[in-house]
Amino acid sequence: MRALERTAVRILSEHKPTLGSRRLKLKFNQAGFQVGRFKTRR
Repeated sequence: MRALERTAVRILSEHKPTLGSRRLKLKFNQAGFQVGRFKTRR
């Protein structure tokens, strides 16, 4: 699950907030939600 966090961070660093693409934000939010849900389970 750490790999998913790393890729999310890499995506965010690659696509700077100046782009402000909603699609990217949606993808990151979904990934963050999945990571959060996985962490709360354990």
